[in-house]
Amino acid sequence: MSISALYLAAGQSRRMGMRKQSLELATNKPLASLALQALLSSSVSQVVVVVHPEDPLSWLPKRQQPSDSHSFAGGNSIVNIAPCMEAAKGMAHSIKYGIGVLLEEDPSVEAVCIALADQPFISAEMIEELIHYWRSHPELDFVATRSGEISDGIPVLMPPAVIARSMFAALMSLEGDAGARKLFRSPLFNGEGLAVKDRTILIDIDTISDMEKARDHYSKWICQ
Repeated sequence: MSISALYLAAGQSRRMGMRKQSLELATNKPLASLALQALLSSSVSQVVVVVHPEDPLSWLPKRQQPSDSHSFAGGNSIVNIAPCMEAAKGMAHSIKYGIGVLLEEDPSVEAVCIALADQPFISAEMIEELIHYWRSHPELDFVATRSGEISDGIPVLMPPAVIARSMFAALMSLEGDAGARKLFRSPLFNGEGLAVKDRTILIDIDTISDMEKARDHYSKWICQ
């Protein structure tokens, strides 16, 4: 079963006050490069990286700087850089644009793994666990990450997540700043949430304070 990935890296970073994709957690470790590397180390066949059209892409490793065609080989995957002209209108527009690019590149794709550029501590092993679970339970519409938190009595499900083709139409109907997690509560879809052993893996970075905490965590993380 063909599984591709959608990497959402087009955020405006409004709460940060500056473009955060290129901010470094450590020397030569730009924020947005880390989760991308996790995807490239997994078994996904292609990765569509949705970016803001004004992003200089300086966070990509030099050996992976795109050519004029905005595509390159990364690990076992083909990477397509997809500048979204409507990225400023919200995450839904990045998702819809990315799904369109993904289907144009591979019309037969059966599922997509959605990951966020501001979650630098996700790993290839984590991605593979989600993929393996979905392959073993193809009747599921999605397999998401369960954070361990509870909201309104319901476990919080979030990316990274593997989303089957049965949900592509719903993804394409999202509006504004809504993301895939909005659909995880829908009674229309059957899914599962896989718990993480360490919730710090799911740290996402929205503010300067978050960035400082993440840098501290990264320095400890690489020593493990």
